[in-house]
Amino acid sequence: MNKLKNKILFTLSFSLIILVILILFTVNQQTWQVLKNLNWIYIVISSGIMGFVWFANGFKLKVLAKGVDVKLPLLAAIEIGLVGSFFANITPSGVGGQPFKVVALAKSNVSSGRASAIVIVELILRLVFFIFSLPLVFFKLRSLFVSYINGKLLILGVTIFILGLLVVIYLLLYHPRNLVLICFWLLNRSLIKKIVDEQKIYAWKRELAREIRIFYQALWRYLKVSKWELVFSFILTVLSWSAQFIVIYFIIRSLNLQMNLGSLILIQLLIYTAAIFIPIPGGSGVEVILASLLQQSLPVSVLGIVVGGWRFFTYYSYLIVGGIISFKVFNLDKEVSQ
Repeated sequence: MNKLKNKILFTLSFSLIILVILILFTVNQQTWQVLKNLNWIYIVISSGIMGFVWFANGFKLKVLAKGVDVKLPLLAAIEIGLVGSFFANITPSGVGGQPFKVVALAKSNVSSGRASAIVIVELILRLVFFIFSLPLVFFKLRSLFVSYINGKLLILGVTIFILGLLVVIYLLLYHPRNLVLICFWLLNRSLIKKIVDEQKIYAWKRELAREIRIFYQALWRYLKVSKWELVFSFILTVLSWSAQFIVIYFIIRSLNLQMNLGSLILIQLLIYTAAIFIPIPGGSGVEVILASLLQQSLPVSVLGIVVGGWRFFTYYSYLIVGGIISFKVFNLDKEVSQ
């Protein structure tokens, strides 16, 4: 429990320090004048958009669950989506989101194999969305790569990442036996045998083999039987991410400023892709990247406010609401009180 609290505190403090420094270096007299004329209607719209994003993510889990013959209540699906987002935001590169989402699904009486299939298919759909978007980002923002980034190195890294992902998907679909063998090999290590007795190891092996078989069957069910659920889930993925990308546009409009919506979406696609490779919880540091990319289109005096509002809606709101739900789902409040 202490490790979890430390992760949350580190994530919050690191991101807040960067944000405070950014605001201190950009706020001036003009900033206060802009804030006096803040248009609150656009702030309300931003809140509504984030509510839609949470709904769409939950509905997507419900549809994916239906694809493997699991009836998942919509409210539970929304909560599980927020739990995954919470743990993704407090772990490096978001790696903690998927495992905790599987556990949360298991607490809703979904078998581990089916839960793993639901979560991995959801992850693949998200990666497909970003992979197909990257060529457009590179084409439209190619001048930025010359100014800020080594373009060839970035393209090489993304290419290796995509090829690695395709290899993993191939192995999952056509060679699931390798997963069983790897798990058995790990359980046969002498260190494990010193800690766990042989009967329990044998039981774990049987359970792993069973769950991997269910997982394999569930994946193929999506491809053969539940194609509609797969397509609809991808549409919901596109809608939820597109909606989240629009939030910053309304934050800028609330300050009575204008910026091209297409450019804002492309910039965020680039930032969220880069965040995958930033080994810091919550991608802390993207605040500086966003500010540097916006400074050519917005007054310096509002950069800190815009970035702060963007992070509140698309990051801190997940930590607050997702954290509360996670405490409820995993009964963490009892552990904290102890």
